[in-house]
Amino acid sequence: MKTFLGIDVPENIRNSILALIDANRHSAPEATWTKCPHITLLFLGERPVPEDKLVAVANQYRPIMVSLGGCGTFKNRGGTVVWVGVKEGFGEVYGLMKDLHLSTGIRPYGKDVSPHLTIVKELVISTEEGRAGPRICNTIYKEGPILPQDLKRQLVLTDYGPWIASGITLYESKGGGIYEPIKEYKFNSQ
Repeated sequence: MKTFLGIDVPENIRNSILALIDANRHSAPEATWTKCPHITLLFLGERPVPEDKLVAVANQYRPIMVSLGGCGTFKNRGGTVVWVGVKEGFGEVYGLMKDLHLSTGIRPYGKDVSPHLTIVKELVISTEEGRAGPRICNTIYKEGPILPQDLKRQLVLTDYGPWIASGITLYESKGGGIYEPIKEYKFNSQ
């Protein structure tokens, strides 16, 4: 069973993100579009879940006011990952992510890992012979992956509203962009 840790997204924001995905799925039907939006913190893979360490880290944090904003891309083995970043609460969520990495001893999967919500992965941006390619822009990195302009505009203009994150959620990856929440480790409310 492959698992990872994240921050759950409330239903109204999840529905906004899923509506945006549904409106864009036709542009890359072969890609893996998320079906369970969440903020990614730490990939555990098939390692045992370190319950005691997760409880200890969660107890160090109070509920966090979070909002999403901006977007970017990075490369992975299957193509390009398109994400929305954490805007409000970035410092706290970033600290939480670092504390989870330190307490579990699991190294981050990239040197510039930042808390994010994946919109689509395994997106292959290419041009067919004899046809002009899609209008593209470079979003974050000077030499990094590219993102179709219309999708970028929608990601940037969508209001993801703030919410209060109440804990760390353990998810099971079912494959194909499907993730099932298994357990929540509540933040200290005092």
